[in-house]
Amino acid sequence: MFAENSEDVLNHGNDMIFNPTTVYAYYRDLNADTLLLDEEGQPIPMNEGTYNSYRDVYGMTFGEPLSGGRHYVYVVGSSGNTANTFYRFSNRKRNYNDSYQTVTAAGTTHGNTFTGSDGHTYPYYECGPYDECKWLSEKFKQLPTGNLTTQGRKSMKMQVFNNVMWTSIPMPTQMYEDQWLSSTATIKLRVSRPYMRYSSRWYDDPSQSPNANQNSGYPMYEFTTRNIAPEKVERVEDVENLLSEINIVPNPYYGYSNYEHGALENYVRIVNLPAYCTISIYTVNGTMIRTLTHGSDATSFVEWDLKNHANIPIASGVYIIHVDAPGIGERTLKFFCNMRPTDLNGF
Repeated sequence: MFAENSEDVLNHGNDMIFNPTTVYAYYRDLNADTLLLDEEGQPIPMNEGTYNSYRDVYGMTFGEPLSGGRHYVYVVGSSGNTANTFYRFSNRKRNYNDSYQTVTAAGTTHGNTFTGSDGHTYPYYECGPYDECKWLSEKFKQLPTGNLTTQGRKSMKMQVFNNVMWTSIPMPTQMYEDQWLSSTATIKLRVSRPYMRYSSRWYDDPSQSPNANQNSGYPMYEFTTRNIAPEKVERVEDVENLLSEINIVPNPYYGYSNYEHGALENYVRIVNLPAYCTISIYTVNGTMIRTLTHGSDATSFVEWDLKNHANIPIASGVYIIHVDAPGIGERTLKFFCNMRPTDLNGF
């Protein structure tokens, strides 16, 4: 499920649609505590790196982060009966059942059930296995209306959020809004239930279950690295594939990257490098401005501070990057950067 900040109208926080913006915060007049506006009368957005730089370097804060409208994402999972009485004590048995009636083998009902608007019976405290958010929907329908600060309303909301395993506030990257959610990356959240003491769902006496007291009832995990070993790359097509992975990020560079930690830093990374290689950087007219080397198995990248051999920041424009890996091959990249002017007013 997801939620949003209904007060943040500028960043789509009131439309009940998952559409966060890239705005981490807005520039403010710290003396008047008002938003700074551009020539069109619109608030001036600030990214997370700039916000953190002002806070860490200059001790300046521009209000509480907006985080693109705070479109919270909650991953909810079945973790047994989550009533307070069952979380409070370590010797409490956990309750896992395949049916909607949360009952132990001895016939004891934990937490009772309620009937939803669809006529279905649901466990009172536990969301159960994946059901297309039916339990969540019915549970929210039980929230009392009227005074939003009532203790009963808060208590019932906590019955819902006790089932949350993972949460985050995702945001698209600035200048890459058109690529939002276009990645083929897969996020696997390998958390099935909280790390706490459990007992099997079908017994009340630990002696009835083999290994019931192993590890004091806490979860145990086992994995092996058997049959996992690096393979030597020998085929030409494999070498070519490895070379094609070499890249410079971010590209293009628009005055900021996540590798920077201060207002005066400019950093990009050349990534997916072999252990030993030489990186030569040229202007488009063929003038070499910098040479970098990589000679370690510990990392697969080098950082470039966007300066030339004389330690002078480069100018905005297009550059050619040549990577030479002896015995492996070569890779040529094009890189564009738009350098931000130094703001001396911050000193």
